Amino acid sequence: MGNRRHLSRQLAVQILYAAQFLRDLPLAELYIRLLETGSVSAKNWTPFCRQLVEDTLKNAERFDAEIAAALENWRIERLSVVDHSLLRLALCEMETVADVPVRVTTDEYIELAKDFSSDESAAFINGVLDRLGRRFAHKDFMQNKTGKKKPVPVKGKQRMGKIFDKAADLAERIQKHKEQGRRVVFANGCFDVVHGGHISYLEEARTHGDVLVVGLNNDASVRRLKGSNRPICTEEERALVLESFRCVDYVVLFPEDTCENLLRTLQPHVHAKGTDYSVDKVPEKVVSDELGIETVITGAPKENATKTIIQKATQF
Repeated sequence: MGNRRHLSRQLAVQILYAAQFLRDLPLAELYIRLLETGSVSAKNWTPFCRQLVEDTLKNAERFDAEIAAALENWRIERLSVVDHSLLRLALCEMETVADVPVRVTTDEYIELAKDFSSDESAAFINGVLDRLGRRFAHKDFMQNKTGKKKPVPVKGKQRMGKIFDKAADLAERIQKHKEQGRRVVFANGCFDVVHGGHISYLEEARTHGDVLVVGLNNDASVRRLKGSNRPICTEEERALVLESFRCVDYVVLFPEDTCENLLRTLQPHVHAKGTDYSVDKVPEKVVSDELGIETVITGAPKENATKTIIQKATQF
């Protein structure tokens, strides 16, 4: 499987390289053109290769924005066609191929850089992918201590790369949104056993801006706040549930009991809290006022609670 996928990645690089010069040709015709040259093998045109190329081309503009943000002292326009193709494909694989760890993807594209370019290019690719890969640590969450993979839910055919385990990695993305004139809303909570109240809270929060970031208490934080028998669902599971919501753009884990540090790092325009609070009782209100962040209360009146749901469930 490993060698077959490596060869499929090689073909994907060749197709993407050709696509930079033959932009108007459909993917199938690009492949046929390469096949006619005798430089590629038909056996490497696998479903893995085809899906990788299709997803990369479909999301090229978004991937380029993310790559540009990860470059240090370099402009994306200065990338060679080979390096540009490698970075696009690697980022796509990190986002969409759930069963390949980030480190494996990085190593594969470093080797491809050596194959198609140079050792200097490989070192450059390594640095950029290291920065891009930090956002996908949740993929490696899905392995237990023995290294055995757990099933990873996917959204349609691909994951969207919404989950961050470090606020600093997300902050750069948020800054880009601000520079583009987008209004950023921040919501937070434990979201342990999601119910209708959570959904109402997040959907209304999203109406206060263009981008919704959800801060998610990690497992240790939930235990401190809710008790030793919580959370019911792990931070990985809770993050994956939130990621699937259409109204949620990003999920970021945090270890503290309050989200003050996240507010300082991300500095959103709005901090939304649920209806179990009033504006003056929001724990982070002082920090929000200090940073010029608007505090709003969103969602339907609180009628559900995870604690109540657990109590009802244990009666059966």
